[in-house]
Amino acid sequence: MLRDILSQNLLHSWRHLRRKPSFCIVVIATLALGIGVNTAIFSLTYGLLLRPFPYTSPDQLVRLRTDSTRPGQPAVDISVPDLYDYRAANRTFVDMGISAPRNIDLVDRTASQSVNVALTTPGAFNALALEPLVGRTFLEDEDRLGGDIYKTVLSYELWQARYGRDPNILGKQIRTPIASYTVIGIMPPGKAYPSHTEMWIPLQSYLKNSNKDWITLRGSRMYYAIGRLRPGVTIAQAQADLDSISDQLARQYPNTNKEFRLGLQNLRDAEVGTIRPYLLLLLGAAALVLTICVANIANLSLAAAADRAQESVIRTALGASSSRLVSLFLTESVLLAVLGGVSGLLIAIYGVRALPRLIPTPLPSWVILDVNWAVFLFNLLTSVALGIIFGLAPALFSHKDNLTDGLRQGARTSARGGWLRNGLIVAHVCVCFTLLVGAGLLLKNFDRLRRVNPGFSSQHLLTFKLAPYQRGKNDEALQRYVNFYNRVLRRLEAVPGVLDAGAANSFPFEKATLQRDLATIGVRGDNQQERTSRGPTTIADVTPTYFQAMGIPLRDGRYFNEADTHDKQQAVVISERTARTLFPNRPAVGQQIRLVYLDSADPWGMVVGVVGDVKYTATEGNAGLELYYPYTQYPVSTSRVAVRFEGNPSAITQAVRQAMAEVAPDTAVSDMRLMDQLMLDTLWQQRLWGFLLGGFAGLALLLSSVGLYGVISCVVKQKTFEFGIRLALGASRRNILSKVTLGALRLVSFGLILGFALSTALTRTISSLLVAVTASDPVVLLSVPLLLTIVALAASLLPGYRAISTQPWKVLRNE
Repeated sequence: MLRDILSQNLLHSWRHLRRKPSFCIVVIATLALGIGVNTAIFSLTYGLLLRPFPYTSPDQLVRLRTDSTRPGQPAVDISVPDLYDYRAANRTFVDMGISAPRNIDLVDRTASQSVNVALTTPGAFNALALEPLVGRTFLEDEDRLGGDIYKTVLSYELWQARYGRDPNILGKQIRTPIASYTVIGIMPPGKAYPSHTEMWIPLQSYLKNSNKDWITLRGSRMYYAIGRLRPGVTIAQAQADLDSISDQLARQYPNTNKEFRLGLQNLRDAEVGTIRPYLLLLLGAAALVLTICVANIANLSLAAAADRAQESVIRTALGASSSRLVSLFLTESVLLAVLGGVSGLLIAIYGVRALPRLIPTPLPSWVILDVNWAVFLFNLLTSVALGIIFGLAPALFSHKDNLTDGLRQGARTSARGGWLRNGLIVAHVCVCFTLLVGAGLLLKNFDRLRRVNPGFSSQHLLTFKLAPYQRGKNDEALQRYVNFYNRVLRRLEAVPGVLDAGAANSFPFEKATLQRDLATIGVRGDNQQERTSRGPTTIADVTPTYFQAMGIPLRDGRYFNEADTHDKQQAVVISERTARTLFPNRPAVGQQIRLVYLDSADPWGMVVGVVGDVKYTATEGNAGLELYYPYTQYPVSTSRVAVRFEGNPSAITQAVRQAMAEVAPDTAVSDMRLMDQLMLDTLWQQRLWGFLLGGFAGLALLLSSVGLYGVISCVVKQKTFEFGIRLALGASRRNILSKVTLGALRLVSFGLILGFALSTALTRTISSLLVAVTASDPVVLLSVPLLLTIVALAASLLPGYRAISTQPWKVLRNE
């Protein structure tokens, strides 16, 4: 019986909808937009936040960070000695280890290649429970000095791309500037951690060949570390275990560990922590857009139900029950919703494919954006639920018409449901107001950030990364690095169109330097006593021509020159902000400063110059301090080169690549970009989420305009007889037009009041995402109501002119 009723309802619904193609197209298109947007955002959210982590028991994986006991200080990574002590003494971890990303060149083929390398201890592989596709990972003996430390594990992707999936790769040598490594294993596809790692080498092999002895100090917390909890152990229990070890290390090493404790964070949260608030914001915005879509369709359905009032009355007269009428209306609405959901699924598939192209930074390897079964199920459930929601109101109204009144009224449209339509329009305006305010704040924030003055000239500036490695210790390695950069920079400056070229190991808007490190700077006073200043600081080793290439102005003293060698007193150039902080009442040039570490200190250096302040990221508020040291006194290994040029960027790019191939064929050139693009790419989240929310707000505004126009048109149609009588009794057409427009403005006013309250809650939520504007920005908060008022007036004009063009004699004759 139920199957027969459903079949009859579907057949009748199909026939009825075929007779109303325009209505069907509008409803399906509206639903396709709303469901498509929500499905795409759900797919993005599922891929980043909900998709299972591709590791065994991912809830047991944690990120290890060193927290300061000083309030307001940022967390940092871990040092090598600390990691070994925590690993040996803990009772709550299966294992823990270092897996720190670096860039190293491969020189075992005719063309050098810069690859993402992870400096790894065996504990990192054990913590991740990673099993190679072939071969093995590192043994404990390959993590100690004196052991067989020159081994490597390759990613499946590097094995395929560079070595053609050579089946005999195990046992072969991979040559790098550091050393030659024997391949012992290949990881499965997509199993790279940290993300996009192409090659793993033992940490000790890097430390042994490094000429920076300080990187092994206990106070040098610069290594990314992970761990796996024992089954059944909570993060709170593990934290208590680590706290007891931290207390012991603080007593044992007070100079380096007194103010630090090891902290834990779920590994997945550590990976996507900065994206989560934007995704939740977009989910809310997409849901609000869908709300407007449903409200629009409900309004259309109410109008259609009013037009079908006589049909409902006749069916009732012929014996149709109220439940049968309700089921008929719901069948039609669900059928339309499913058709809209299918169309929305196509929109979502296209949107999901387009999203990665809008993100300039590689997503983690475990993030897969696709329309899978979970996304399909979300789409189906959303479609059916919406069909029931927007079909319920007209279905309930359809059976309430009195039989005698319905037959008497004939074709006259019932006015029942007007209060619901008005309420839906108020909801339209409220939601639209909220989205427009949120989008306006995010877009204005992005616009101001991209216009920020970085302290240097970013136009006509080409940058690229180098990761040369020169063997030797201390003075021997230093001189080799100096010789290398001298050759490179002289060759680049000889390229036609190049004005200046320089290099630095800490570069503005570089991913690795977006977060300034805390540093303690010692200052020697006139009485030769030392005082210290501590704060967020960027320390850069630079070539003498770096400042000219970057366009950083000299304020006092001089730049570096070739006379600032390692056998002379250490020279330092500082920024204006640093000079004001360290020397508030006297000139900085000629003063002495040094970097003070927890367990050591640099030699005293003399300030030889003061340069302009530089922002290392557009989002930093109170920027920190900058200390520059000459590359002739400190070796510059991994660096970013800045090339100031004139002329065509494409021609310069090609010429620079050719010059680098000639002067340094064994050193790979990577990440070559114009400085303007490098700066813009650091704001990709502000740009992407702002424009997506702006798109949602624009869609909401369009849908609200259409909905408001539809409601006003319906009201005018219902009051045609009233307007005709008023005009026949002498009412002016201006009064009729005013009545229509004032009705629209009244609805908008209620929506604006509710929208202001809702937007207040939204701005509190997104205030942490705003850097360059405040959540109460007056321009945004005043322009949005003005825009909505203009839209309301525009939406009411056409129905208003239709009302004043009513001919009284025609209305009376029809009645």
